[in-house]
Parts: sequence; C-alpha cells; structure tokens
Amino acid sequence: KVGYVIPLWHADTPFTEKELVKIRRWIRDWLMAREEWDPEDPSYMIWHGGKYDLTQMRRDFGVPVIHRQVYDTTAGQHALDENVKALEKYGTPIGGLKNLCAHYNNTFYFEDSDFGKDDRANMDQVRFTNEDFKLYAAFDVQSVFAIHEQQLKEADHLLFGDRVGYRDEMLRLVLFQIGPSVHVFSQMEHRGVPLDVVHLAKMMLPNSPVNVALKEEEKI
Repeated sequence: KVGYVIPLWHADTPFTEKELVKIRRWIRDWLMAREEWDPEDPSYMIWHGGKYDLTQMRRDFGVPVIHRQVYDTTAGQHALDENVKALEKYGTPIGGLKNLCAHYNNTFYFEDSDFGKDDRANMDQVRFTNEDFKLYAAFDVQSVFAIHEQQLKEADHLLFGDRVGYRDEMLRLVLFQIGPSVHVFSQMEHRGVPLDVVHLAKMMLPNSPVNVALKEEEKI
C-alpha cells in the first residue's frame, strides 16, 4: 500500500486556499456518503484507535454524521484473541500501534528517526522538508492497512467450531458490533453527552441493580 500525506492545515502546504477548500469538501462529502453494504465487495474505513481520529475528522471537517463502517485494528486484535488484554501484566502491551506492528514483524516505530510519536503535538511546526516527518505520517496510513490484512489472514487459519476459517465472523464482529461503538464514543467526545452524575454514582454502588445482576450472572 502507498501512504499519501496531504497537508491541509500546515504552513508548508503546496495547495492554494481554493484547492484546500475543494479537498476538504471532497473529504467531508466522502465521509458523509451512504453506500449500500455489499458483502461481496465490502467498503469500510480502517483505523487504529479510531475514536480519536474520527473525533478529529468530525471537528476539522464539520461532519455531523459519518455513515461509513469502521474496522479498528485494536478491535481486530481483540477479535483474534480476547485474552491478549489479560496478558499485558506479564509483558509489553500489544494493543498500541508500535507493538502491534512489531507483533507482525515490522519494527518501523522502534527505529531511530528525527520524528516520532512524541513530536506529533508540534507537527504543525515541523517543516515539510523533514523526510522523517513525511515518512512517519505516511507509515501511519500504511501500517494499519498492513495490520488489517495480516489480521484477516490470521483469522483464515483459526478454528471456528468444527471448521477452519473465522474471517467472515470476525469481520461481522468488528464492523457491526465493535465498529458502531467506536462511532458512538467519537460522537460523545465530539458533542458531549448530558450525564446524571448522581444516578451514575448510584449505579456504581456494589448493591446497584446492575452490579447485583452481574454478580448473579457470574454464578451461572
């Protein structure tokens, strides 16, 4: 895959203001477009930790609703092995993009570079002539596509019931169960959600109806 870096809000952008408006409008329209779901040719967005990125997209492009399905590679990893999270206390967490790439034998984020994760907060001040900056930005795109492909290949070899192959079930889980939650949390963070703090505190008590029901469920 090829990762493209399009500087829309950067001092070194090569685009005119008229071109920037056109590009931003195109991205906004694409995000809001409705497409009929085709299981034979599925179309969806691929993210890693998508809640943050989708919140940024809603804010920067003024998108009220994003209709496109979301495949989050963190969700994909959970779908492949839900016990990974429990293993974090015994070693390095696998969920981050850096370690997830290493899990699939890519060490890009461990290599020496003039631009890294700690520099992202000030990326608007980094000159676009910095090749490491552009490489990092492009690889952020390339890596999630590669991880997505590796996760699907891994799913093809997993035992599901009495057969080998878990890809279709995994995609349904990630796209139609976990994916919508990513959208919801992004929307909540972007717009805010009214919250009854007193009621929430009551629900967190050990004897609240929710916690009582959970304890009963654990007994079964």
